[in-house]
Amino acid sequence: ACAWNLFVRDGIVWREEQSSPYTAPNESVPEANPRGCQKGACYSDLSTSASRVAYPMRRVGPRGSGKWERISWDEALTEVAENLVDVLATRGGSGTVCMVGGNLDFGPTFVSSARFFRQIGGPITDPNAVVGDLPVGGTITLGEPMVGGSSNDWFRSHYLVLWAFNPSATRIPDAHFLNEARYRGARVVAIAPDQNQSAIHSDLWLAVRPGTDAALALSACHVVIEEGLYAADYLREQSDLPFLVLT
Repeated sequence: ACAWNLFVRDGIVWREEQSSPYTAPNESVPEANPRGCQKGACYSDLSTSASRVAYPMRRVGPRGSGKWERISWDEALTEVAENLVDVLATRGGSGTVCMVGGNLDFGPTFVSSARFFRQIGGPITDPNAVVGDLPVGGTITLGEPMVGGSSNDWFRSHYLVLWAFNPSATRIPDAHFLNEARYRGARVVAIAPDQNQSAIHSDLWLAVRPGTDAALALSACHVVIEEGLYAADYLREQSDLPFLVLT
């Protein structure tokens, strides 16, 4: 979701330049300009790269062998349609799955795919989960994948925990809000098995052993409950915690 100015000649992008169309929502947070990372900065290289798939391909060798042959769009669409009909006839809609990946625009690309798979009864994965941006804890607790505020809201926090989150590498345009929050006195804690790009700039790095995240989270929950460090009214109204209480 980062804006770029692309310079085009003869239909080919030959240069990228960060754009600055973003304004701060209010005076309490810094502006988001400039937004950009190496993904957008290498667009011109990627679009003309020899590794870019520009037409339909069919695998003709064992999986992983790298053997492919070029086919026409008619052949590709016919093969997909025939296989889809076979799956629907034998397994129904549950034999399919809709995954749009990073090709998400909240417009025709996603809407058309979602509508088609809903018509045939196929499950639709969450795009944020597919690209690794789904806040699983918030989704499970609140039943809503889009939880919290925008990234500039990090600046207003006094205590931030980066758990399974390395914004200095995966959210480069937003990482500066964490650094600016630290400048104003916020404390940043990184929970990760590796001392990654974000952990080295945190106030505390908790080097959890791989596979022990669940135990650590349950331990934290135990302390919160035992010491009464929660807002009962909020939990009762806004979360699914009451359904977990045995009476």
